[in-house]
Order: sequence, then structure tokens, then C-alpha cells
Amino acid sequence: PDALRQAAFGLGATRLETSVQVVLPAALSGVTAACIVAISRAVGETMVVAIAAGAVAGFIAIRDTAPDEREILDLAVDPAMRRRRVGKILLARATNGFEGKVFLEVRAGNAAAIAFYRKHGFQPAGIRRNYYFDTGEDAVVMALRSC
Repeated sequence: PDALRQAAFGLGATRLETSVQVVLPAALSGVTAACIVAISRAVGETMVVAIAAGAVAGFIAIRDTAPDEREILDLAVDPAMRRRRVGKILLARATNGFEGKVFLEVRAGNAAAIAFYRKHGFQPAGIRRNYYFDTGEDAVVMALRSC
């Protein structure tokens, strides 16, 4: 932003210092969000990125697997931004207005995530045994009938 740049110059910063310490950090969240969205589009996914206070607060990745079916591939919220409705807003962006079923997988041991999804209308629909290759943990398949 120009006001930050001008303030840095007013305090005696050089052009290089202003670029590295003011302009680049201010633009970084927008550049990061643009890169995430570009990569997701390249692999056929839709990505919604939430930015708060100039930083990425969270994101959700989805893909339509059929005309009436959608899959949530990933939902992540920065730990510092949890319990501030970021996840709820991202989930609403992925489900509101979609007429069909929305599916996702969640680690069987992630009680907080399962409770979050249940609170927002998802119900367990099955188990995928040994789904997570890093731990061998099962995944709970959850489904939402969205209208």
C-alpha cells in the first residue's frame, strides 16, 4: 500500500528496505492466495482462500465429482484463527446453493473435526479402513445432503 511505503520513506528507510520490509510483506498474502488458487485450478479443483488481517486465515478445496455430487478435499484454518467462524464461512461457501450431496473424509481420531462437521449437518456415511498412509488411521466418510 502506498501509505505504508510513504511512511517508511518518511522514517528514513531506503528503497530496498522499504521493498523488503514493507511492500513485500504487505503483498505476500495476496500473492500466496493467488498461487494457491492457480495451482488448484490447474488440477481441476476449486479453492476458496480466506484472508484476515493481511494473512491467509484458511482455505477449502473442493471438486465436483458428478453434476449432483461434490467432494471437500481439504479444509484448513490457521490455529490462531480457529473459533472465529473462518471454517464455518469456508464450509458455507462450498455447500450453500449446491443441490446434491457433499462428501468428505476425516481422520477417525479427529473428534474436533467430526463434531464441527456434524454441527454443520454432515452425517457419518461409512469408514475407509487404513485410509491415511502416514499413520494407517481410518477415515470417516461424512455426507451432507445440500439443497
